Amino acid sequence: MKNSLLSAIAVIGLGVGLVACHQGPTASAGESVDHAASQATNAVRNATGVSGPAEKAGQKVDNAAYNATH
Repeated sequence: MKNSLLSAIAVIGLGVGLVACHQGPTASAGESVDHAASQATNAVRNATGVSGPAEKAGQKVDNAAYNATH
């Protein structure tokens, strides 16, 4: 359940971040959502100590989204 939640957060963050970066003013909003998703993912990981395959995949997605926008 937690891995599914983390994956969903990462995918949503990536989707919003990628769409927003092509829309001018909404780029910062997309980055904010992506940043919030990353923070939520980190909070869950720190609280549970879970770092399974879905978590690792989500982190790679977050990193790719960040690198694409910076």
